[in-house]
Amino acid sequence: MVLAHMANIAFDFLTESFLFNDTCIETFYSSITEIELKLELRNYREHIKKNLKSIAYEIKQGKNLINISIESFWYLPDENLLKQLALYLDRVVIPDPVFEYTEEKVQIHVPMSKIMGINAQTDINRRKLAKDIMYMKATTSLVRNQFVKYFPVYLIHEPPKNLPIFYSENNFSDALPPEIFKYYYEKAKVVNVERADGHMSYSEDKQLELGTTVHVGFDGDYDRNGMIYQFMESKPTDFDKKAGEISFCQHIPDTINETEFRAWVSQSINRAALRSYTETFNELVFSKQVDCMYLAKSQFIADCN
Repeated sequence: MVLAHMANIAFDFLTESFLFNDTCIETFYSSITEIELKLELRNYREHIKKNLKSIAYEIKQGKNLINISIESFWYLPDENLLKQLALYLDRVVIPDPVFEYTEEKVQIHVPMSKIMGINAQTDINRRKLAKDIMYMKATTSLVRNQFVKYFPVYLIHEPPKNLPIFYSENNFSDALPPEIFKYYYEKAKVVNVERADGHMSYSEDKQLELGTTVHVGFDGDYDRNGMIYQFMESKPTDFDKKAGEISFCQHIPDTINETEFRAWVSQSINRAALRSYTETFNELVFSKQVDCMYLAKSQFIADCN
């Protein structure tokens, strides 16, 4: 099936790919090897990145149109919301759910997962991919009529290829204006994270105790703003005076004292607030660039900006 003259670069690729094949979707791509699946997703990534400016232009084209960009992060509008938006808007920009699967795991991903005692997921989640592809196929008529446009918003939020090292003398307490931090602290919820069978879990109802792994969320909007933080200690293992190089070994301590814990939790809230604010700000910048209004999923995100 080819959607001719629909001016949608993302669909131009997908409609010619086995990713859109009904049999493949129904069987969760069981006939496709992991190598083949990752290669096709990599090709899709290259196709999207090569045509990124044209995709943005697709969204902007058309005079006097009322466009809206929907907040991303695992949020795809259902049929009822799209019907409501169609009454008032000319075009809706939805985060491309497939582009997220095209990210290649960095080399540090597996060893860091082992250090934290969790299973490293390197294979594609085929069931979830099939579900997201089905969603895109279900919107075909909306895409054809130029009402729905997909954009790789995930590209804005992708982590760096190399593991970054952050440092702050005051636990990042000045990374945002005081009034912004005040808002985030009023909404912050910190809970302990537990490990079992290679997986992490947490309960929002349990009282916070001393521990080396916590989950920081805001205003109950944990999917959008939640972040897990791991307390780690470093100790020097080698020092080369001549080369001016020093090596460190990081490990997760079995215990943490009250003073360290309070300082680390405060830093974790600061980092989580900075991350949430920056991600939302970047999406707002993108919306402005493609002449869209911005639809926030939660009242929390709407109020903090």
